[in-house]
Amino acid sequence: MTFAALLTKELRLRLRRERSIWVIIIYLLVMGLLGFLFLSHQNGYSTTILSQVGGELYILLSAVQLLLIMFITPAFTSTAINGEKERQTYDLLLCSQLSAFSLVAGKLIAGLANALLLIFASIPLFSLVFFFGGVSLQEFAETMLVFAVTAIVVGTFSLFCSTILNRPQVSTVIAYMFCVIWVLSPWLLTL
Repeated sequence: MTFAALLTKELRLRLRRERSIWVIIIYLLVMGLLGFLFLSHQNGYSTTILSQVGGELYILLSAVQLLLIMFITPAFTSTAINGEKERQTYDLLLCSQLSAFSLVAGKLIAGLANALLLIFASIPLFSLVFFFGGVSLQEFAETMLVFAVTAIVVGTFSLFCSTILNRPQVSTVIAYMFCVIWVLSPWLLTL
């Protein structure tokens, strides 16, 4: 088995599942609903500047997307290796001619494909912000880069937990604990 074959197999298995489609639908519905509720609770556009409304909507959507990425990414990556061990297919992967790096990279890329798909699927929701103004294209690109780097860091740590821990449930819990600590540590350090 080659790296391309492993990656193709993993992407087919992960992206063809009905669960992946429902995750995308629910993800976009949550973000869209929060954006709609935010806009419907604005008292009036005569007292507030539209660019200020756009900036506040952008901050809300960005915070929600960051939290959702940190919540969803470990679900896709924290059971990649130890799940193979639990299904007793890990020995087959080791017997293939894949290097350890290729095995881990294939699992990581396949797990991150779902998270990156969610990031790209939310771009049309962020187009509402450009309708109101208040956010530049450079800020938007920087935010998308932060989302992608966050997904990579969380996915990499989750995969690390999957390789060193034997039970998938334990690796998932530790990956979520890492996400919570990572989010709360800047606020705790400022206090």
